[in-house]
Amino acid sequence: MAEQVGDLTTVNFEYHYSYPARKVWSILISPQLFGQWIKDFETTKYETGLTFSFSVFPFMGSGFIGEINGSFTEVVDEELLAYRMTTRDGAITIDSRWTLSPNSGGTRLLVDATGYNPDDQDQMRFRQLCLVGWPAVLERIDELLRER
Repeated sequence: MAEQVGDLTTVNFEYHYSYPARKVWSILISPQLFGQWIKDFETTKYETGLTFSFSVFPFMGSGFIGEINGSFTEVVDEELLAYRMTTRDGAITIDSRWTLSPNSGGTRLLVDATGYNPDDQDQMRFRQLCLVGWPAVLERIDELLRER
């Protein structure tokens, strides 16, 4: 797994799975995966333009109470899951793209998130949460693939 270092406005990861894109996609959009980290996520359809909301742990010492609203900005089955997440108070807005690319021996997943403001302490805390949390999600996808 590779993560970009230096640009505080983004977070980037790359992960390789030894499974075809359709299997990785099925895990990526599964409630089984998301239910492990977030609550109240009841989305069963992943389509461009659909909205969603969910809750995560609040940031202690900040105004973030853990409530997120979002919308899918682009969805291409087995290829791309892009969405915009905004804290319910509007203080943080992040655009994320999860891009699947078949390659020899499996599928490469690129995760790109943009929109972090380095001058905003809460946004940098949120960025840190993504830096720590998303690798766990990427590893868990691999575990769930092996279990199937």
